[in-house]
Amino acid sequence: MQTAKVNCSKCEGHSVGKILWCDKCNNRGYVTVKVDTSVYDADYFLRGKETGKSLYTNYRWMPDLTIPMCEAIINHCGIVKGAEVLDFGCARGYTVKAMRALGYDCYGVDCSAWAVDNCDPDVKDYIERGMMVPGDSYEWIIAKDVLEHVPDVAFTV
Repeated sequence: MQTAKVNCSKCEGHSVGKILWCDKCNNRGYVTVKVDTSVYDADYFLRGKETGKSLYTNYRWMPDLTIPMCEAIINHCGIVKGAEVLDFGCARGYTVKAMRALGYDCYGVDCSAWAVDNCDPDVKDYIERGMMVPGDSYEWIIAKDVLEHVPDVAFTV
């Protein structure tokens, strides 16, 4: 697990508290953590089990699983058509593809150059490499199979 120390961007070196709130100047802000994105390559998505990089084997479009999963997310969350949805950590874009097939306005971002470059051709115009930035606006953000990859952030005083 990766660890990053986070300092307050306003008061020069005083650390941000556990809820991203500086104990000294009350600044609230974003945390930037550097992650080695080269890990998420063909070996990760196609040969993960044999290379030890992931539990994936031939990660591919599986509509019999992905479409019902997206229907369950939509129903559970009450997502209405017309709402903009972001799949944060979209990998090769299969959730984006399923959501769009169901008539939802869905987009995706992923940190993996390999995944985005090898995305499903049906969604290549709807996904991009990168991360969300302040100012991006979506009614819904899906982060399926993502949080286990977020490094622990050490907040120190």
